[in-house]
Amino acid sequence: MDQDRIRDRILRRASRMWGYSESETENSFDPLVGLLISACASELEKLSFEQENSRARIIDRILEVMFPEEVAGALPAHTILQVHPSQNNKPISLYNSFATKKRVQDIYNPQENKEIEITFSPTIPLKLTTAKVKYIAYGNELIEQESFFFDEKIAKGVKPLPAGELWIGIENTNNEPLEDLQFFINVNNNEHKELFYHYLKLATISAQNKNFTLRNGYNVEDKHLDLQHIITKNNNSLASIYNEVNQVYQPNFYTLKGVLEPISPTNNKEAETQLYSHFPNIEEQVKENILWIKFEFSTVVHTEVFRSVRFMLSCVPVINIGYKKLPQILKGSLNIFPLPTEHHFLDIDYIIDGNQNRIDLKKHQSKKQDTVAVVRRGGVARLDNREATELLQYLLEVIKNEAAAFAAVGGDYTKDVLKEIFQHIASLEQRKDKQGIVKDNNTYLIISTTKSEEQNNCEVAFWHTSGAEGNGLRAGTKCSPPTQTSYFTAPATILKTSVGGRNRLTSEEKLLELRSALLSRGRIVTIADIEAFGMSHFKSAITTIEVTKGTKKEVSTTQGFSRTIDIYLTKNNTTQNISPEEWEYLKESFMLKLKSASANMYPYRLFEKR
Repeated sequence: MDQDRIRDRILRRASRMWGYSESETENSFDPLVGLLISACASELEKLSFEQENSRARIIDRILEVMFPEEVAGALPAHTILQVHPSQNNKPISLYNSFATKKRVQDIYNPQENKEIEITFSPTIPLKLTTAKVKYIAYGNELIEQESFFFDEKIAKGVKPLPAGELWIGIENTNNEPLEDLQFFINVNNNEHKELFYHYLKLATISAQNKNFTLRNGYNVEDKHLDLQHIITKNNNSLASIYNEVNQVYQPNFYTLKGVLEPISPTNNKEAETQLYSHFPNIEEQVKENILWIKFEFSTVVHTEVFRSVRFMLSCVPVINIGYKKLPQILKGSLNIFPLPTEHHFLDIDYIIDGNQNRIDLKKHQSKKQDTVAVVRRGGVARLDNREATELLQYLLEVIKNEAAAFAAVGGDYTKDVLKEIFQHIASLEQRKDKQGIVKDNNTYLIISTTKSEEQNNCEVAFWHTSGAEGNGLRAGTKCSPPTQTSYFTAPATILKTSVGGRNRLTSEEKLLELRSALLSRGRIVTIADIEAFGMSHFKSAITTIEVTKGTKKEVSTTQGFSRTIDIYLTKNNTTQNISPEEWEYLKESFMLKLKSASANMYPYRLFEKR
C-alpha cells in the first residue's frame, strides 16, 4: 500500500472520530495535523516494505533449508557424442573433456554475439573401437553411410534380400579383434520405434560363421548399484546424475557380446558370397577389411522401417561439466576455503593432503580419520543478505528524509558521493552480467583437523557446470578432443541436440516442488498423483494434463489388446523458449521418471492434444 492511500485512510478515520464530514476533510484540520498524518503515513509505508522484505527473506531461508542442493541446484545438459579413438577395446576416461564454442546474443548489444566455452565429459567409461559402420543392406538397396547425418545409395540388387534381413558392414581398418562391440541405434521415425526395438531383442545375429547375442545396455558394468560403490563413493551428487543420464540413453545402446576375430578369407567368405549374390559387381565399390554382420528380424519388420534406422559405433553419453584443481594450505585446526568458479558448482571430486592421503567428505567406520572436510553452500556469509546496492539505496532514502541529521557532515556532499558509488556498483553489475558470471550461492570447503600445530598442503579438485547455457547445441557440432592425450584422432561430433541443463531453482519453482511433495509424498498411485507429478515436471510448458484409461494393440503378432493408462498433454503455445528437442526430452524424461516412481501395473502412453 502506497503513502497516499495510507494517508487517505487515516484522514477518513480521524474525520469519523472527530465528527467532520469526509467531503471537507482536506480543509477541516489544522495544517500541523495534516503534516503529522503525512509523516505517519510515510513511516507506515516503510514499515510495510520492510515487512514484505522480511517475509520474502524468511520464505527463502525456509526453502533453502528444506531443499538440498541435489534437488534445487543446477543440472548439466547432456547429449550423445561420437568420438574417434586411436586404439581398440580401450575404455574412455570420465576425465576426458571435449570443448566447443557456443554463440549467444549480447543482451546489452543485440547486434553483436559473444562466444562461451561449453565442455562435455563422459558419464560411463565405455570401451571404444576404431571400427565404424560403413555399409547397410536391406531389401534391394546397399547404402554407404558416411556419417550419422548423411548416407548414399551405391547399388541396387538384382533380387531383394529376404524379408526382415539386414546386413551391416563394419570397416575394421586395423583388422584387429573387436570385443563387445557396442552400437548406438537410433530410429528417426517415432511410429517405427516400438516395433523395431521390440523385434531387435528377438533378432538372430550372426557373423564369421557363428551366432552372437545382442544385449540392450552398455559394454561395461554400471557400478551405481554396487554396494561397495554406494558406501565409499564421495561424489554422490555427480554419481546420481551419471546414473540418470545413463538410464535416459540406455534404450539406444546395444552390445554384441563376444569377440569378432580379425577378418580372414575363411571367416568372412560365406557372408560375402550370400550378399554378393544379391548385389553383384560391387567388389570394386566396397572397401577392404569389411566385416559383415547379419541381422535376421521377423518378417513383420519391413524395408520402410530399416530406412529410418541408424547404426553408429564409438558413441558415449556425455554431460556438460568442467574440471578444476585448486591448491591450498592448511593452517590451524579449522580452514575455510572458497571454491571459485564462473559457473555453477556441482560436486567435489577429491581432496588430498601433502602426503597424498585422501580426505573424505564423510566419516567411514572402517578407518579413523584425523582430517574431515565439509562442503557448505551459502552457510558462511553475512546474516544480512541485502546487497550493497540495496543498502546504498536505503541510505540515500535516509539522507533525503533526514536531511537535518546529515547537515553536520554536509548532506548534499554525502548524497553526491553515495550516488557516485551507486553508479560504479551498477556498472560492475552490468559488466558481470555481460561477461556471464553466474550469481549463485557461494560454495565453501571447510576442513577441520586434529593436527593443528602442523602446516600442510592440500589439493582440491571439483566439478562445475554451465547449467542452462549448455542447452541448445545442435546435432553436428564439432567438439575439440582433450589436448593432454593422443587417444583421439579427430574432433568429436554431437549426435543429438543438448538438453536437460538448468540453473538453480527460483523461489517460485521451489514452492511448486514443495506443494507437489506435500500432496503426493513421493508416491504416484492415483490419477491425481499423476496429474500433480506432470504439472510439477512440465511446469509452464503445458496448460492442462488429463489421465484416462485406454487400450492398445500389442506389437507382437502373438498378443492382442492390453489395457493402458493414457496421459494427454495440452502444450502451452505461449511458451516460446522451448525448442522441439527440449520438448521431446521433457516427454521422455517424464515417462522414465513416471515408470520408476509409479506403483501402477498398466503401461503408460503419452499423447499431445492438438
